[in-house]
Amino acid sequence: MSTKDVDVAAVADRVRRARQAAGMNQTALAIAAGVSQATVSRIEQGQRGVSLVEADALARTLQMPLDTLLYGSGVAERVLVALRAAAPAHPDRRAAIEAGVQLLELDERLDAVIAEHRQRAAALPVTAPVAGSASARGAQLADALREVLGLGAAPIPELSELAELVEEVTGVDVATRPLPAVSGMCLVDEARLTRLLVVNSDEPAERQRFTVAHELGHLLFGDGAHIDGLDAGTGEAETRCNEFARNLLVPADGVRLWLRRTAGTDTGPVEEEAVGRLARYFGVTPEVVRIQLERMGLRPAPAVPSTPVMASRYGWRAEYEATQAAARRPRPPRRLARRAADAYARGLLGAAVLADLEGRTVAEVEADRELLSEAPARRAPAGLASIEELLALAAPER
Repeated sequence: MSTKDVDVAAVADRVRRARQAAGMNQTALAIAAGVSQATVSRIEQGQRGVSLVEADALARTLQMPLDTLLYGSGVAERVLVALRAAAPAHPDRRAAIEAGVQLLELDERLDAVIAEHRQRAAALPVTAPVAGSASARGAQLADALREVLGLGAAPIPELSELAELVEEVTGVDVATRPLPAVSGMCLVDEARLTRLLVVNSDEPAERQRFTVAHELGHLLFGDGAHIDGLDAGTGEAETRCNEFARNLLVPADGVRLWLRRTAGTDTGPVEEEAVGRLARYFGVTPEVVRIQLERMGLRPAPAVPSTPVMASRYGWRAEYEATQAAARRPRPPRRLARRAADAYARGLLGAAVLADLEGRTVAEVEADRELLSEAPARRAPAGLASIEELLALAAPER
């Protein structure tokens, strides 16, 4: 093995990110690896390549395979192979994919230090129907899932609760992140048997909820890795997943119960304000409600205003803005966040990495350290010098 054909800029990024993940500064890494601080600095700035001896010392200190430090983890390549034709070489889509790959790479990196909480596939509680039209199969699957989970006719209140439902039902991680040109995607790392759903956190909360439900439909129908662009088409898979999402989020029985309770009748027609209130109640857009009412024969208006217009017109704009603000904050997968918090509590992960994962500041993460006091005792990872050892090495001889 040599470092002749290694991408210097990529190695610089990997060393810097791995050092930060280990919670080390450049001086600490240099002392532990037996190189100079100037060497670490120049490597991280991409000002020079790395020799094989240096790379081996850095990799051992940072607890990562030498091949990974020099050539990358392979996660991105495996994800792109799984996506195949679903991920054309469009720069915006590649940026979206990278946002998900970074989460999968962190999960892979944690394998070396945290054995617990790896992704495990869950036995699906329902079987996707194979007969009938795409629309009929989507609606049938949504009804079956609601019945199995005991959801009745009630709404699923929050975006986070819907994401957790997906994680519990399928075992697949769910995250929200800014995704240029993409509404949602499923990334697959076959080598680690790990799947990740990522939804665009830049979209409105009600759109995010629908996308999470739509992606759940893809999982339950066994569609595998894919990307849904902001301009997703209307093929069979998209049709049945849209139908699944609408019926999961806006069950017909729930609509009729709400109408009887608020209007005294469920026979229609349904006025604009009622459409807006139903949209707010079920956490979807007025257009989704309008389509569902139309399917139910309840004669809604042929066109309805957007959610912000409805919120302003009918007196719930403040609540709408609060919901949007919460939804814009990226959500990490619950399982991965638990692993990262555990690693941080043990001294195996830097505060900056956990802060980036959770969408918080380093100061906020460090202030919460006491909350993790019941976690396993903090210890340095094998191959890293302790603080006492580093100070002793740095101290002048007396």
